[in-house]
Amino acid sequence: MSAPAPPYLADVIPGLRGRGVVLADPADFADIALTLLGAGYTVCEIDGGELTTRRLVLPALADALHLPGAADRNLDALMDTLRDLPDRWPRADRLVLLWRAAEQFIEGEPQVWEEVADILRQASRELRGAAFAFETVAFVDGYDVPPLLLGVPHHPGSVP
Repeated sequence: MSAPAPPYLADVIPGLRGRGVVLADPADFADIALTLLGAGYTVCEIDGGELTTRRLVLPALADALHLPGAADRNLDALMDTLRDLPDRWPRADRLVLLWRAAEQFIEGEPQVWEEVADILRQASRELRGAAFAFETVAFVDGYDVPPLLLGVPHHPGSVP
C-alpha cells in the first residue's frame, strides 16, 4: 500500500491559490510560516531582496534546499537535484520554500523566473508521487496579491 498524498499548501492555508509555486503578500510571511510549521512542514527560506539574476538566485536556492553539485549554476542540475529532496531531507515529508521579495528576481529576469518557477512546479508534481510534499511560496510586493490576514497568534521568538 502506498503512502497517502500529502496536502497541497492551498489545502492547509485558506486563500492560497495554485500548486507548486504560489504567490503571497509579504505581510502574510509570519502567519504562513507559523501555520506551515504547525502543520508539520520543514520550512526553508530565501531572502530575495538582492537576488535579481539567475547567477544570484541559483546559489541561493541550492543553499536553502541543501542541494549539491551544479544546482547552484545550472537549471538542468537544479531539476535533477530537486528530485532528490527526500534523500536530502530524510526526516521531512513536507518541505516548503518561503521566498521573500521574489519580485526582485521576477522583475530582474522574467524569462528565467518562468523557467525556475516551472522547474519548482515540476519537482513538486513529481515528488507528490513519492508522497513528499514540496512547494514554494513566493512573497511578492506590487502584484495585487491580496493579504490572507490569517491572524495566527505570534509568540516571542517566533518567525518574524
